[in-house]
Parts: sequence; C-alpha cells; structure tokens
Amino acid sequence: MSSDSDLVLEWERRQAAAVLRSVRGRLRRARRKRYAELVACAWEWAEPALVAGRHINPVHHTSHVVDFMVRIMLRELQRPQPRQARMPVRQRDLALGIVAAVFHDAANAFEPKQEMRIRAKDVRADPSLRAAAVQQRARHMQNGGVLVEAVLRAAPQGEFSAREIATVRKLVEHHDDEVVTYCVNFVACLS
Repeated sequence: MSSDSDLVLEWERRQAAAVLRSVRGRLRRARRKRYAELVACAWEWAEPALVAGRHINPVHHTSHVVDFMVRIMLRELQRPQPRQARMPVRQRDLALGIVAAVFHDAANAFEPKQEMRIRAKDVRADPSLRAAAVQQRARHMQNGGVLVEAVLRAAPQGEFSAREIATVRKLVEHHDDEVVTYCVNFVACLS
C-alpha cells in the first residue's frame, strides 16, 4: 500500500512529465530537436536531487520553470536582433538556459528534511525569520552552483565548455537574488 507521500510524489512526477513533454514538443516544432533531447537528459541528471528536495519545492515546479525559460528563449531567438543589441541571444544560450532552469532548485536536496522553505508570508508573520530566510535562499543558490558545475563537468566530453559551465553555475547561484533582496527590503520596511 502506498503512503500519501508516495502518491503525492507520483502526482508531482506525472505533472512534471506532462509539462516536459510539452516543452520537448515545442522545441521539436521549432526545429531544435537537440535541445529537446537536452531537456530530457538534464532532467534525468537532476531528478534525484529534485525529488530529494521536494520538501522545499514540489518536483513539478522545476518543469514549469523550464517551460517558461524555453518559451522566453525561443521568442527571443525568433525576434530580429538589432545590430547593436545589448544582449543578443545566441542558439547556445538556449542550452545553457535549459540546464540552469532544470538545476535552479536542485540544491534543495541538501536542505534538512525537517526544514521547510521560509516564504515571504512567513517572514511577514514573524520578522525574526528574516535572517534565516535570506540564509536559506543564499545557501540553496550557492549549493546549486556547486551541484550543477559537478554534474556538467561529468557530462560527456565536450558537451559543455569550461566557460559555459561557469555561466550556468553563475545563473544558478544568482537566480533568486532579486527575491532575496525583495524579501530583505520588504521586511525592513515593515520593521
């Protein structure tokens, strides 16, 4: 007999699989089959950590982030790039964005099981949680950077250059910076 937790995990995995099938289909329709395969591969690399960290974020949360990243990147790649574009989007950026999106919360696996995610509403209710909330977010970003670098270095030879690995690590290490800053400033305003 399955426990409630097992049933919820199975539901989360089914939700994630459905979103990822849609993402892979979108990439294939955009003639980016290689990137559709990368989504499946990166998910396979990250899923054990995503499952282990689901006490902080549900597994399917990450699949939605991947979906949003792919939608944004494909739209940017289709947009004509002005000659003097500040940040022109390159084809390879799509691959780096996919991997960063898949791994952005994988380090939640290293958070103690008894520790739940401290959310902004928790901090509003109890301002003494502010320091712990900031520390939790900063720790998960830092650990995520270490994790994604280790995984990408173990990827097949030549899959990712050292510069690309450093870029993905930086993306993961800073993905919540605005959230952390917002929480600190919001709580400071309440104090």
